Amino acid sequence: MSKFKHSTYHIITDNITDETDPKLLLYSTKTNEVIIITKKLYRNFIANNFSTFSSKELLKFLEMRLIIPYEENELDEILKENTILVNNTKVLYHVIQPTANCQLGCHYCGQEHSNKKITTSMYSSIIQRIEEKIISNKNYKALSITWYGAEPLMAMQQIKDLTPKLIQLANKYNLKYTHDMITNGLLLKEKYFKELVDDYDIETFQITIDGLEEYHDKRRMTKKNTPTFKVIMNNIKMMVNHPSYKNNMIGLRINIDTTNQDSVIPLLDYLQNINIIDKIVVSFSPIVDWGGNNASKDSLTNESFANKEIDWKLELIKRNSTVSSLIPERTGATCMVETRDAEVYDAFGNIFACYEMPYTPAYENSEYIEGVLGSKNKINKDNPLRNWSKYVRNGIDNNCASCKFYPVCGGGCPKTWIVEKKSSCPSFKYNMEDRLVLQYLINKSDIKSII
Repeated sequence: MSKFKHSTYHIITDNITDETDPKLLLYSTKTNEVIIITKKLYRNFIANNFSTFSSKELLKFLEMRLIIPYEENELDEILKENTILVNNTKVLYHVIQPTANCQLGCHYCGQEHSNKKITTSMYSSIIQRIEEKIISNKNYKALSITWYGAEPLMAMQQIKDLTPKLIQLANKYNLKYTHDMITNGLLLKEKYFKELVDDYDIETFQITIDGLEEYHDKRRMTKKNTPTFKVIMNNIKMMVNHPSYKNNMIGLRINIDTTNQDSVIPLLDYLQNINIIDKIVVSFSPIVDWGGNNASKDSLTNESFANKEIDWKLELIKRNSTVSSLIPERTGATCMVETRDAEVYDAFGNIFACYEMPYTPAYENSEYIEGVLGSKNKINKDNPLRNWSKYVRNGIDNNCASCKFYPVCGGGCPKTWIVEKKSSCPSFKYNMEDRLVLQYLINKSDIKSII
């Protein structure tokens, strides 16, 4: 095995057992597999001393691509795999933003809202454009739509008009149709909820609650400065207890910075006390800048957020709630910008690669607008965001090319790196060892031992 070397794309934990019988968790970010090994085995692995491995150990390390040919350029191999994964994607994904309007005046939102909605004349342009992509790529097996905003429910009629057309299009080409919604939840009364689920097949809703009432209402109030916590929570409680509700249909997002971090666990207590925490999926997100609005001025450091995130996930486990994304999956694309057919349509008919750009003044009349629906002008695919993998390969403005998390991270947010010139590293970069141990404690049967 002298012509082989160890992969740099791995994570090792501290002891998960006592010192009399020290064992470690070894995680391959290239294959997403975790195994239990001894300290001695790991020392030999790092030293490329593979002649000491048993045949079982050697086979497993080769399967996990932890042992690779000496001349292999790992980054090149990963980038090649990513290209294959992206080119062979089976899902055609689009985001539709049917209105530029929103009731809320959140301080961290970078959008500028107006009463503009998708017009009926734009429907055919949307369907035609999506159909062209389906025809040009025979790999697609599914059409997936996310309804986003501003606030999509302020354009309920447009959603009701377009959904049957999108379903008909999917059926025409024997594609599975799925769609979800990101909403502030203010308008999700029983009538809308029942319609969206029963008649229009919405599968999941993402709703944001930024802590208990006293915290949330200082951050997610209406533009008229009226509170929203009680209204949104009453809607969530209605949904969870409605006959049409399916478990984990609601993803509850908590946007966190130093001003509301103390309300996270009290909010989890509240969700448990009203008997819904085990029926929803809770996620935690750091507040970042949006279109140069300096929203991150009160943000936690990456390390501080990551440390607290582990505590919050432990609290979810204690409360029997679904814990998402402890161990990230291998990814071929960091987000939709790397999938060339994936697009965002806003209420003005603009075509973007990133759903954070519409309605944001910083990107008006910019190179990030790829075209306009229904226009005869050629669509511009030279958007810098679409060339993210070249930035990674060249190491421009980031250290992704040398990061052992790249196979499961993909680089984070290209917009943050390229446009805002800021780091976009995910929290798991700073707490992965804790995540691995936590996953081991939750379900030891998921992690194999080769010793």
